[in-house]
Amino acid sequence: MHSKNFRGTDDEKYKKKNILIIGSKWSGMDMLFQFLGAKDESKMADFNTITVAQGNFGFLDKSTNFKKYYDEEKVIIKSANKMVFSEDKVQFEDGSETQIDVVIFCTGYQYKFPFLKDESIIKIEHNGQYFGPTYKRIFSAKDPTLIFIGNIDGPTLEFYIERHAILAKYFIEGKLKLPTSEEMVADAEQFMAEVPDAPSYYKSPPDVHFKLFGVLHQLLLDSGIDAPPLNEEFYKKQQELTSLALQSLCSGDYLDFKSLDCKGYEVSDSSEFF
Repeated sequence: MHSKNFRGTDDEKYKKKNILIIGSKWSGMDMLFQFLGAKDESKMADFNTITVAQGNFGFLDKSTNFKKYYDEEKVIIKSANKMVFSEDKVQFEDGSETQIDVVIFCTGYQYKFPFLKDESIIKIEHNGQYFGPTYKRIFSAKDPTLIFIGNIDGPTLEFYIERHAILAKYFIEGKLKLPTSEEMVADAEQFMAEVPDAPSYYKSPPDVHFKLFGVLHQLLLDSGIDAPPLNEEFYKKQQELTSLALQSLCSGDYLDFKSLDCKGYEVSDSSEFF
């Protein structure tokens, strides 16, 4: 099954089973985190073993957070390259073979909008990794009443969701001013041209993330909406948080990432907006 269908570790299908998690980035690490009790070992799921097949960008093999489970062979890390499946076993690149009862794919997502009747409003390209055009990654440039909250990836995602929600609120209330559709399409095309690896539209380097914060903030100001300033201290804190999060990711220490104290990193006191 795909991780999008995961609903909890207490399902009987995991009990005393050998589980294979394919993928070890954000969703893969979070899946392992859930089975291990989410920082509370007393809540660990009743599985037999978990094998994590990580790709070229996996870091779980470096983790110190999960070392105890590696030593106990409760959690096993393997390469996701050249896996061969039989009826109830998987052979890995190193020649080892493991009996597997449940496979969970934590391999990413493709954008799909089956509920949209007019497919010309939003196009999906690059094998489902891009959709657009969107203005500032939130408003459909062809129909701004179609709003996408959280269309971005990265350690500061929560802060973007907050800012997107604020912008959406003011737009729905008729207080946020947007350019014409033609201008928004042109802006989206220019943005895509400036972002490295543009097909992965929601992904971008941290410096692009920080720049976008200012752009979204300016939208509020241009509409005459009073918003607390995003000063140098704010950007410094965002960079610190991003650095800490990426350090946790690249070391495979997801428990450290989940334990990050985000107090003091807030965009603003959003209560004044809602």
